[in-house]
Amino acid sequence: MANASIRYGVSLRKRYQAVQKEKKTLYKCDVCGKVAVKRISTGIWKCKHCGATYAG
Repeated sequence: MANASIRYGVSLRKRYQAVQKEKKTLYKCDVCGKVAVKRISTGIWKCKHCGATYAG
């Protein structure tokens, strides 16, 4: 792991790694069906193809 800001415990590092993976992954859009939904911020997702925005 390149980021050294998370220390002192493997469970914290694993949780941090899972959140980072979730942030980077693209998901399927419910509106257009394309794999283009990206996380904008905490709880806000936006489709890069059709522009639909989701919360939650």
